[in-house]
Amino acid sequence: MIRVETAERRILGNLPVLEAETVRLDQAAGRILAQDIIAEAPSPSFDSSAVDGYGITAGDTGKLRENPITLKLAGEIPAGGQLERPLRNGETVRILTGAPVPRSVATVVMQEDVEITKDGVRFSKKIAHGANIRRKGEEFGKHELILQRGQHLTSAAIGLIAKLGITTVSVSRLPRVGIITTGDEVVMPGTPLRPGQVWDSNTVSLKSALRRMGISRVYARRSGDNVSQLRRQTLALLESVDVLLVCGGVSVGDYDYTRRVFTECGVRELFWRVKIKPGKPLCFGRRDNAIVFGLPGNPASVLVAFYRFIRPALLAMMGARNPRPAFRNAFLDRKLTHTPGRVEYLRGVLGKDDTVRVLQHQDSHMLRSFAVADCLVEIPAETTGLAKNERVRVLMMDS
Repeated sequence: MIRVETAERRILGNLPVLEAETVRLDQAAGRILAQDIIAEAPSPSFDSSAVDGYGITAGDTGKLRENPITLKLAGEIPAGGQLERPLRNGETVRILTGAPVPRSVATVVMQEDVEITKDGVRFSKKIAHGANIRRKGEEFGKHELILQRGQHLTSAAIGLIAKLGITTVSVSRLPRVGIITTGDEVVMPGTPLRPGQVWDSNTVSLKSALRRMGISRVYARRSGDNVSQLRRQTLALLESVDVLLVCGGVSVGDYDYTRRVFTECGVRELFWRVKIKPGKPLCFGRRDNAIVFGLPGNPASVLVAFYRFIRPALLAMMGARNPRPAFRNAFLDRKLTHTPGRVEYLRGVLGKDDTVRVLQHQDSHMLRSFAVADCLVEIPAETTGLAKNERVRVLMMDS
């Protein structure tokens, strides 16, 4: 049985890297960049006004620091427009937000700070030289690195790329994932239950978690407690997927065939059993360019394994710069006892004051607490308990 950190290193050190593909920018949301994005032009590409206002020269900016001044209106510059000649001392030009600021304009005064009179435009409020002007290249310069390979493409990142005039980007291909749920007792939701049967929640929860990552090519199968059937389905999926998740059959019971089938299908097992609760029987292996996880059958164990190990593995395969789980510090809302030996992950809800509320219903067969949790509270393996208000690490799910 290996430590959680050892399992994480072994997984991340034995992953294939997915190839890149080019997609339109409007299809890139949630994807991971497979290229650096370099600016071909500065932004802004010209000096522009940050406000609707009036442009004045450097000389008149200096005069305004001493006394109010009244200037003659020489014209207007709308967005996309130009001033036909340089602005002279004693003159002002109306400039709208986003309009180019000519070199002869040193400062833009907000329209709220001027008064229109019969003699012209009156300025009475002191203002700093260069105020309200967006300078060329102040956001970034030409040939500057804008986004790095491995960047997760948020809406803002996509908008930034569009601002560069780029219409397509190179991103890592999304993985193809296979799911096999094992057990004679597991049936599809909606099927009338016979005595001893349970509805399959693992396939549904895993597909949903994958969909939240943008992964839609998911192939789900069911296998009874039958070695031949599980072998056929495993071999078939290993020919077409990048990641195979098999739920159930990884412990030491009479009908736990999953590890045996993996070996018969050519999977090289890299570990089995982790010092984690829930989810101890987890196994991981690789065959050629496909990785395989053997998961316990209990629903909470499946989701703990997904957020702690599988999601980071998928992100790493897609080239994410930091695929590891997102942990943050929090403070316990109550005292906890713990049996030393395994790292335990408890479902919790993080409050605004960084206090984490540990939920009831923590058994590995229970999903009720997972349905409302937003984090997993990490209890170190060596501790016998934690006090109220003690600091802990929490793994933020879906972040």
